Amino acid sequence: HRIRPRWRRASGGAMEHEQGAVERVGQSEVDSVAAPEKEEPPERSFSRVGADYGESVEDPVEQRKQERSVSPARQQKSRESISSFGGSSSEKRGGIWDGYIRHGSNLFGNDADTQPTCWAAFSDSGRAFLWELRRKALVTVQHPDIWLTGLLVLLVLLAATLGSIFAWSNEESETMRFNAKVMAKEVATAMSHQLDVALIPLITMRNYVKQLSALTALSDSIGVRGEPGSAPVANGAKGITHRNMTGVFDAQVIALFNNIAKDVRSTTGIDEIVMAIELAPKAVVSMIHPLTETKTLRNGKVVVQDHNGAIGHDLLNDPNRAAIAEATVPAPGVVIAGPLVLVEDDIVKTLIARLPINIPGQMMIVGGKEYECWGFVVALLDWEQLIEEVGVYSRFENAGMLFSLTRTDRVKQSDGTFFDKVVTIAESKEITASGGNITMPEDKLTFALNMTNNEWVMAVGYRNGFMVSWLSYSIVLAVFGSLVFTINIIYSLVNRKEHKLLLFRMMPKGAIVKLQKGESVIEKYEQVTIFFSDIIGFTSMAGDMTPIQVMQMLNELYTIFDALVEKFNVYKARSKPVNRLLLS
Repeated sequence: HRIRPRWRRASGGAMEHEQGAVERVGQSEVDSVAAPEKEEPPERSFSRVGADYGESVEDPVEQRKQERSVSPARQQKSRESISSFGGSSSEKRGGIWDGYIRHGSNLFGNDADTQPTCWAAFSDSGRAFLWELRRKALVTVQHPDIWLTGLLVLLVLLAATLGSIFAWSNEESETMRFNAKVMAKEVATAMSHQLDVALIPLITMRNYVKQLSALTALSDSIGVRGEPGSAPVANGAKGITHRNMTGVFDAQVIALFNNIAKDVRSTTGIDEIVMAIELAPKAVVSMIHPLTETKTLRNGKVVVQDHNGAIGHDLLNDPNRAAIAEATVPAPGVVIAGPLVLVEDDIVKTLIARLPINIPGQMMIVGGKEYECWGFVVALLDWEQLIEEVGVYSRFENAGMLFSLTRTDRVKQSDGTFFDKVVTIAESKEITASGGNITMPEDKLTFALNMTNNEWVMAVGYRNGFMVSWLSYSIVLAVFGSLVFTINIIYSLVNRKEHKLLLFRMMPKGAIVKLQKGESVIEKYEQVTIFFSDIIGFTSMAGDMTPIQVMQMLNELYTIFDALVEKFNVYKARSKPVNRLLLS
């Protein structure tokens, strides 16, 4: 049934309203469907005719408001008819507006006409978003083809992106390992070269000792410990490790040695590295040049190096030096100990290089075995200065690498046995400054350096090992990006599915299939029922109602209509806010 208002011209140019007639439409025939007459523009003076309308007003704005108004009695009657028609089904089958209407009184405050607050608008938008998200999720779950496609896309994306990331990461790791090997080799070569230059004074002094009889005779003056005519054991606590050298050598021999050592040290051009040159006949330190020297360290600190305390040091009888001294006697070349802090100098780390001097007729007994050896020539090398000259710290720091250099010493115990002691002789400044918070990573490369009789090992690596720093971030971004892309794919599939379902609701499935194929849809039905509906005085009623009340009224009415449409399998051809067209 369609109930529509009719207007007729009244005297004075006013429009008069009367109850519209009910026009009935049958199954196969339509008696009459009259279009509403077009309302003519009102004239300058206004007056309303009818029992339910107010008095004439002069203000055109107020006149229009009264024209749109309907008496409260008629509004209440329309609401009661809608409510009685729907009964409880409107509560059971609420539309999309139900949740919105339920919160309508509190959505914008206690007064429905007040302006909404930012928080209320934000909350409303959030609820709408969650509702939309829930609806999309339900569609996804209800159609396995959507989420299976999304899962397949996600797996393919993860396999592709993560595979590329790990392949790139492995390539970068191999490059980092290669760079570490090259850096370690370069540093080891530079250190070996610098050390060879620093050891030149040893070779020069050895030749002087062999050629000058005054220096060759020093071994006989020292003698074997404890034998008559040999240098006596020092008094007091030093008696274990030192000999008393008072009056053992002639002053001219000492002056000869000092002149030679001074020339040798200065002509090499590395006097900053070579701190002192010593002669140790019978492994007893007898002469040192210079005995004292003022030295300015790299940190600006000025220290006085006094080596007088080393005079008479019997290396073979010092438990801390015996192992390296016994290894030097039969050695074919230079033997290096340290770096260590000397007893007479507790500041500078010193590398002690010893070169045995083999002279026929000069014998030494070590471990019960006799060797042809005069003694040693010793060079004290400033370790920190040496590695600074090589640029060890700067090389690794500029490459973003960490390094650690260790040595293994054989230390003789009081019972005559030996044990191995691993000592760190150099490491990255970053490790030293951290106070133990930064250490060499487990994933590092180690190289044995063939430089001394000690076992020197250099460890090279990066702070995070050989794992690239961007790997974890790249994995997170890859997973996140794959998820976002998959969600977009699923969202598109859901929209397509909803569009398809909507088409199926709007048109028969057979018609949609034909349209998708590009075919024309022409169908003939022998019997058709057409239903038109309209709301009498909707404009007038809406003018006196709040927006929430209008939505609630329409929602309740059309919820009932939708229930009946589904119940009787009716096709809804057109739906507007105040009228509907149904076909069956």
